[in-house]
Amino acid sequence: MKRLLCLLLALLTALAAGTAVAGAASSGNGSVAVQLNRGGEAELVDGDGNTIATSGPTSCDAGNYTFDVAPGQTVYLCLGESGSADTTALWDVSAEAMGAAATADELADGGLFRLKADKSGPGGSLLKIKQYGEKSLGDSPRSSWLRIEIAESEAVEEQKAVADLTFSARKESSTFETGDYALLRLTLWIASEEASGGDADLEAGDGVVYKPVANDKNTAEWEGIASVSFSASDDADKFYAKLSTKADPEIYKLYGDPADADLYFRDFTGALAADSTSRATLVLYNPWEDEDYQPDPDSCHIYQVAADSSLSDITGIFTYLAHDEDGNEVNGWRTRTRTLGRYVISDVELDLSAAPGPAPEIPEISVNANRKAIPNTGLGELSRKFPQEPLKAFGSGGARRFAARAVRAAAFLGPSTAPPHGSRMWGGRAAGLIKVFGRFLQKAQNDRPA
Repeated sequence: MKRLLCLLLALLTALAAGTAVAGAASSGNGSVAVQLNRGGEAELVDGDGNTIATSGPTSCDAGNYTFDVAPGQTVYLCLGESGSADTTALWDVSAEAMGAAATADELADGGLFRLKADKSGPGGSLLKIKQYGEKSLGDSPRSSWLRIEIAESEAVEEQKAVADLTFSARKESSTFETGDYALLRLTLWIASEEASGGDADLEAGDGVVYKPVANDKNTAEWEGIASVSFSASDDADKFYAKLSTKADPEIYKLYGDPADADLYFRDFTGALAADSTSRATLVLYNPWEDEDYQPDPDSCHIYQVAADSSLSDITGIFTYLAHDEDGNEVNGWRTRTRTLGRYVISDVELDLSAAPGPAPEIPEISVNANRKAIPNTGLGELSRKFPQEPLKAFGSGGARRFAARAVRAAAFLGPSTAPPHGSRMWGGRAAGLIKVFGRFLQKAQNDRPA
């Protein structure tokens, strides 16, 4: 019954779209029988099998599924359990009708089916969709999946992404022929979590769209990590904000390890202070507060990371505060700024001279700068591959060395110039010729007028 229903729906789709063409992406509903859960809802899960989004009963329709997702993550869509007898109806290219069929395992196998993704909409460029066959994610049974990568995005507004997927058979089997295909449409509404202004508690690593309160003080707080406070203007717009604490291994290798330093990274994305009426107040909290190791805050250094990952010491623009002017505990370094960037907190001073400088320029040397031009005789290329021995070396030993190099030069120039016999025999003959040639040159040198 399920297969019959799938066949019928796919046939209606094909008729609505007009004459079907092999490999063409569908502009309407598809025919892939995605595994359904909870009475008609399809799910997107993470790598641990946790549900990230559901299509909802009203947003799925026979091969057309809609999800609300956040950027900067990888999710999976289950096509069906491994070994299941459930099949998806395929458009039979040769018969120009429905009739072929494929299991979920076959559709997820890149060796059997070619997956083509036609992506559109403002968020289409954020998507990468691949077949991901026969995996068990978390506690889920072994199944066949689609892997959907959603790139990071600093967009403030929600972005629509539509992916029309075509599964085309690469080879013939007992149930389908080469070129038979099935269709699937995924619609993703991609938007970051939104946080209201005033006092907003944010999580490190999460990108949010921040909506400040106009004409009022706003504070974004990453507990125990950092805070930013600013007074918003009367026309303050929402903006993207994110704080990452991920360590940079290259900076550690270049600066931290030589100094045996303990480094903490504070990487801001977005412009929290963009709509402020004055400079924002940035506080970087003491990262060693809850650790056994307690360096002297006045001996710590704060560095700013440039685009090329080089560091500059900006400790002087920060002031360490145990408590603020109102007596509230701070235990952090405070400064005023209009822009937020990438920062490194170190317990010791770092050697910034370790930064790699630009590659030295190789001077251009003109050998014949003050000499008459030498005509091209064709020997120059050979001499570069095959350096000449000094004239005095044209003795027996020198000639043989010269001949050996000639053998290598002949091999370089190609098979047509290679000696027909062993290099030792050829080298002996060449030695004799070169010896004669050397005597000729010597005589010419002696007969040259003074």
